[in-house]
Amino acid sequence: MNTFSNAFRAEVVRMARKELKPELQGMRKAITGHRSEIAALKRKALALLNPL
Repeated sequence: MNTFSNAFRAEVVRMARKELKPELQGMRKAITGHRSEIAALKRKALALLNPL
């Protein structure tokens, strides 16, 4: 029975990953955009604090 439970668990994990993959890709793209925006804002804040 242990073999069956391992195979069943592996299949459930595979199916869950398959379902979540598109959703996670969208979130990763959003996170990348947010990080870029934060970096740009930090550069702008530093430029305002230290005008040359």
